[in-house]
Amino acid sequence: EGATSVFTAEQTVRALIDWSYDPLSTGEKMVFNRLSVFKGGWSIDAAREVCAGDGDEIADVKSLHKSLLSRSLIEETTTQDIERRFRMLEPLREYAMEKLMNSGCLQQAFRRHMTWLISYASAGFKGSYGQEHRNWLRKLELERDNIRAAMERSRAEVGFIEDGLELGCLLKWFWIESGRGKEGETYLRLLLDLSPAPSRLRARALVSLCTVRPLNEVLG
Repeated sequence: EGATSVFTAEQTVRALIDWSYDPLSTGEKMVFNRLSVFKGGWSIDAAREVCAGDGDEIADVKSLHKSLLSRSLIEETTTQDIERRFRMLEPLREYAMEKLMNSGCLQQAFRRHMTWLISYASAGFKGSYGQEHRNWLRKLELERDNIRAAMERSRAEVGFIEDGLELGCLLKWFWIESGRGKEGETYLRLLLDLSPAPSRLRARALVSLCTVRPLNEVLG
């Protein structure tokens, strides 16, 4: 009886989501589905980078995103930072991820999410000092769940190992200065084990590992 009640509750939740999802336009469904690759929230700029597909007008994503917000399929989160951030409740995210998978676009969305993160991390990594560097670290802190999701995918999904190593190299100072040196060391070790062939990227990742590991031991 208990299992039946749980199943009925899940059916009810899905029916409610269906009721909100079915009337959406094709563009709204596209953006809603692709937003499911974010973990822990996103900014509107991130949504534009990740949700615009081949042949789609990037400018349209903002208006489609606004429509989803007005329909309560996504929500704005309270933050003290300068950029507005948004999130999707987990039942909605799971539903959207299923739709994305069924559409055959899941891997493409994962790729866009990884490409955005690499670009985002790279923009602050190169030559940032003082307050600029602190701002970069603060912004990356907001994306910590997205970073973890991307690093997990890089070792679980086919074709993402090199992307994970690249992202890991860019994040070494973030991991150290945020007190997550052990986390960074773990990800780099796992990905290096999966990519044993000599390459420039592997050499960079080994240097990053040697940077993270000693400082992690000193900082505890």
